[in-house]
Amino acid sequence: MKYLISLIFLFYTNIAFCQFLLKGVITSDHDVQLNIFEPYEGIFYNHDLATKSINATPKKEININIAVKTSTFLKITFDGVPFFIYAKPNDSIFFNATILGSNPPVNTSWIRLTGSNAEGMILFNNQFNYPYPISKFTPIFNLFEQKNLNVPELKKNLINIINNYTHPYDSLYQENKITESFRGAIKVQFKTILINEFLKPFIRRGIKEINFISADMSKANILQMAEEIQEPFNIAVPKCVLGTFYVTSYLSLKYMVENKLETDNEIKDSIFKINNNTYAFSNTFVPSLYAPDDIKTNLIGNFMIAAITLFPESVTKSDLIIFNHFAPNNYYLTILQNKYNFNNTQSNIDDNKNIKFIDTTKKINTINDLIALYKGKRLYIDIWATWCAPCIQEFNSYKFIDSALFKLKINKLFISIDSYSNYNNWVKTAKKYSLDGAHLIANKNLIDNIQEKIYGKNSFEIPRYIIVNENGEILNLKAERPSSGGKLIAELNNYFK
Repeated sequence: MKYLISLIFLFYTNIAFCQFLLKGVITSDHDVQLNIFEPYEGIFYNHDLATKSINATPKKEININIAVKTSTFLKITFDGVPFFIYAKPNDSIFFNATILGSNPPVNTSWIRLTGSNAEGMILFNNQFNYPYPISKFTPIFNLFEQKNLNVPELKKNLINIINNYTHPYDSLYQENKITESFRGAIKVQFKTILINEFLKPFIRRGIKEINFISADMSKANILQMAEEIQEPFNIAVPKCVLGTFYVTSYLSLKYMVENKLETDNEIKDSIFKINNNTYAFSNTFVPSLYAPDDIKTNLIGNFMIAAITLFPESVTKSDLIIFNHFAPNNYYLTILQNKYNFNNTQSNIDDNKNIKFIDTTKKINTINDLIALYKGKRLYIDIWATWCAPCIQEFNSYKFIDSALFKLKINKLFISIDSYSNYNNWVKTAKKYSLDGAHLIANKNLIDNIQEKIYGKNSFEIPRYIIVNENGEILNLKAERPSSGGKLIAELNNYFK
């Protein structure tokens, strides 16, 4: 549905109560869903839990108090479209936003800001969100394509990538368009999100499987380099957008180095004895136990909320008991307990017979092998993984296009690039989101073939969508996403009139 939203928002700080007051008037042809993700404890960035949700009717003035105790990044969404602001006590920002059409925006032209750090916030949102959130990692993916880099070369490359993102803010600072505190926060921000992405191969794969580093390099070298570029336990880090994930990645790698583990799959649950009862703390969260005391509770609580939001089965009752044991009645426990209880009321859903898992013993080593299994059928292929948040977010959009796929006789085929050790989580995720269609975990040969045939020399980015006709011909190697809605449907109608 085409729509126009014109809104004017004023954020200002109530000094006495350390709060922002969000005021706004919305002009629209429909109600607008406005979600506020207040910082945890008024301090730490919150990406996953909408604490206030307003169904804003057109032309009705809204007033929302937002608890903020210190300078931190804050997420808000307008009809699901995210925008990040730097919330600083005793500061104000004026918003004027316009959204045209039904498609998600491709840049920040839909919103204007005036006030302290306004140009910096617009720049950050452009860099962070558009054209897709994963786009900001392209320089890191390109780094992975290089060969035999030693420590000095690797560090120089990483710093150059970070500087390319942060250099424009130095110019804005020199022009007095942003504050020194904002410029400092942005530098920490890009260090955390880019180094976190850089660390992932070293966590998931053995050192000998990583080709872009020299043969004499160790994971300990990588750990030290990350520390030197951005100290992970700096209090500014968990105030950054997704900064918590840098800390958890750093701790996972440190845990692996100290325990001489090759991959994070080798991390075991940690056993606790509490009141003569034995409990297991899930291996996902074990490295976070070694965080400094001043950030440990926030780190684990924040990480658990993110995990239980994306993968409900990833947080167990034992995890909650142990968390309460070393941080009794902490801020995050009520949130987690409520989510855990809700998820368990949903756990008795019958298996969906429309979800088919392809026998992994079949030798499917190329994309052509896979397509051949479905010759005579039209396919919409979704390449994804259980650890890919943007992939998971797209699943909720299938309900809006399924009728069009059915009408055009198009079958859904889901290719996961998860490791086989994640088999159970793969199955649970497909069932949780009712992903009707055929499902396959790609083996290494198939992944290599997809890299060659689909991506070429470009980095392997997911999610990725492919359209195939009934003759087995690939019509589009980079089709529209489910969330594009009408744009994808128009594309499919064009192919299958």
